[in-house]
Amino acid sequence: MRRMIVVATIVLFALAWRYTLFGNPTLHVDDEFYFLVGQRMHQGDLPYVDLWDRKPFGLFLIYYLIGFFSDQVISYQIAAWLFVSATGVAIYAIARQWTTPLASLLAALLYVASLSVFGGQGGQAPIFYNLLIAIAALMIVRWTRDDSDHADWRVWLAMAMCGLSLTVKQTAIAESAFFGLFVLYRLYRNGAGPARLAAIASIAMVIGMAPFAMTGVFYAASGHWYEFYQAMFLSNLDKAYPDAEDMARRALLRFIYLLPIGIGIALTFTGRAGLAAKYRVFAEGWLVAAVVGVALVPNFYIHYLLPLLLPVAVVAAPAFGIRWIGPAIALASISYGTVTAPPFQQKYTDLSKADFDALLAALPSDPEARVLVFEGPVMVYHYRNQGDLPVLTMPNHLANEVERDVAHVSTMDVVTEELNKRPSAIVMLTKPRTLPINAQTWSAIEHFARKNCALKREIIVTEQWARWKVLAYTGCIQSGQA
Repeated sequence: MRRMIVVATIVLFALAWRYTLFGNPTLHVDDEFYFLVGQRMHQGDLPYVDLWDRKPFGLFLIYYLIGFFSDQVISYQIAAWLFVSATGVAIYAIARQWTTPLASLLAALLYVASLSVFGGQGGQAPIFYNLLIAIAALMIVRWTRDDSDHADWRVWLAMAMCGLSLTVKQTAIAESAFFGLFVLYRLYRNGAGPARLAAIASIAMVIGMAPFAMTGVFYAASGHWYEFYQAMFLSNLDKAYPDAEDMARRALLRFIYLLPIGIGIALTFTGRAGLAAKYRVFAEGWLVAAVVGVALVPNFYIHYLLPLLLPVAVVAAPAFGIRWIGPAIALASISYGTVTAPPFQQKYTDLSKADFDALLAALPSDPEARVLVFEGPVMVYHYRNQGDLPVLTMPNHLANEVERDVAHVSTMDVVTEELNKRPSAIVMLTKPRTLPINAQTWSAIEHFARKNCALKREIIVTEQWARWKVLAYTGCIQSGQA
């Protein structure tokens, strides 16, 4: 009965935190793109080939599966809520190996409340793969509790979860590698010899790499190995990242959000929370591995910190069990999330819907009319049910200098091809969302719009907790018109 109450508390808490955002069509540009790709896969489009990005196939597969239930944006938002709830339950289960029921519940609620602080109010990749990592961690903690001298089904399930997480986000490799190394460390401490350790390590790596490898086999068999290889590996090498000092400064500012929880983590690491040494090694190593995972990407956006919230909540949990001070730390941290990114944002969702409807109304009413979203909400394509889309559909891939020519196609060639199709309307921001801009593509779009489009309307669009001025160029001259 108590377990059911705990699960219900976590699920309802997560629902209360997120339900007013259900139905928001422009919650985050990333969510919009993932949702669009998942829907387009039902029409035969293939990630990397027809719609390019560098995210692993598993993320798009999740959105594809969501598409079986509905083609409305609320479908992925409900799925995200369920994943967040399940991750909270997993956090509770991990923490219960170490601390009291109340402290474990507070850790789960802290995770739910912190997500919105770091841009996790929608369907970002960590919302989904954090659950896989949490299940892996739970299996390893339970296996560690038994001081086993052999790898049983819990270890193999953990490695399988790690493998699946890699198909959602590549940076999960850091936590996955640590989990594997920790298992080997515990086996060594319990008397396993070199031969057994080598055999277990080999099996673990095969299990962990199998899902990603199967995706590669699928693309190779489909004749699109290069597109897959280029997106997964070469594109990150070709990308020209912004100034490292600026990124470090922005990262430091965002890490300040974690300070209220830092006291609890310090109490756990110093042994004041009563956590056994073998578990402290796991907790400390997991948190460090998560930090390494964030650092693997030489760029920074606030939602890149979402993977950290999982181990942070788990590691702080034992401290939450300290009488008086523990619950106070937890409640202060949850309250901080409430103030920084408050729930119950129905007005924001209503505003986003109204702004988006105004943008759609400004575009041609003819459903066959072609629209090019150069810099703006890509959800326009979904709601207009547009036919073929540009290979580079994500606006940042078209408009940002950092993303110039990192795909298997030339950025300028894609823009030129789209303009040669004579769009009836073009959507772009009055000012770039991110810098530096791709001056070549911006110039081409602006030149085409001034020369060929009769009407220009400025519309305010609400997206990513900000309001953007969007230009809708319409009445564009079609091929054959004077």
